[in-house]
Amino acid sequence: MANERKSKIMFKVDSPYTRIKWPAISPGDQSKILDMLCDLLSPIGQYREQYVVPSKRKRLEKQMKEWKRKQDRVSTVTERGFLSDVPATELPIKAPSGEDLLQDQGCVRNKMPDINCFLKVGFNSTTRHLEELARRSASLKDEPGSGNPSVQLKTLAVVFIPSFEKPSIMYSHLPLLAKTASQASPSMSATRVVILPKGAEERLSAALAIPRVGLVGLLNEAPNAASMVEFIRYIVPDIAIPWFKEAAEGVYLPVAIKEVQKTASVEMPATHKRSSQRAGNK
Repeated sequence: MANERKSKIMFKVDSPYTRIKWPAISPGDQSKILDMLCDLLSPIGQYREQYVVPSKRKRLEKQMKEWKRKQDRVSTVTERGFLSDVPATELPIKAPSGEDLLQDQGCVRNKMPDINCFLKVGFNSTTRHLEELARRSASLKDEPGSGNPSVQLKTLAVVFIPSFEKPSIMYSHLPLLAKTASQASPSMSATRVVILPKGAEERLSAALAIPRVGLVGLLNEAPNAASMVEFIRYIVPDIAIPWFKEAAEGVYLPVAIKEVQKTASVEMPATHKRSSQRAGNK
């Protein structure tokens, strides 16, 4: 006998504030933006394919072990007060990095395209940059003039997101974070958030010559990007955060409770199945 399906009403607590809406972009404009972005990033991929040797990381791991060995030796000797007994070749200067590995492999270090200095590639690097901008904007509100002018942090002109069909928890923080980060430089245009079409991640990976690409952040004043940024600012609206104003009004809003009706299959107990079968046989 088939399992029965039973409906059940469940209650969920929801925010009383108005939800943030993602900027709407037509599929045609999405494709144009992706084409312009790939053209902008392609020199970096060409540079990597020509000059950067893919590493298996074995040499870097070996160098790291050697560095740690020297570090431990110096720590042990200095505890006994005999630093002069350590040969100069045994003194660790710095921990090895991927850049050192490329130099050891004899890689020709031509100049990386200038656009590379105006990019934040990857989920973590882009999010960290936005968080730092948001932190500075909050400190400027609390204490005007408290920012350090000697440390300049460029704002992001655009944040590009690969396509996703359903609202993703991974990217849900970006609209609010981009809006608050824009307030670090009120004189400049707000950061735009652009959702790219399907297949964007593969094309960006090919343009940058790296295995995977998540978020891509483009800083303001990036070279050769003025026309693309102007086009994006023209067609992509600024992110609106309605609850900023709602929260500032100081009016109490009751908690919203949502009713969600769910259906689930209910399997009959084994005793009921056997009794049903016997009744059917009779």
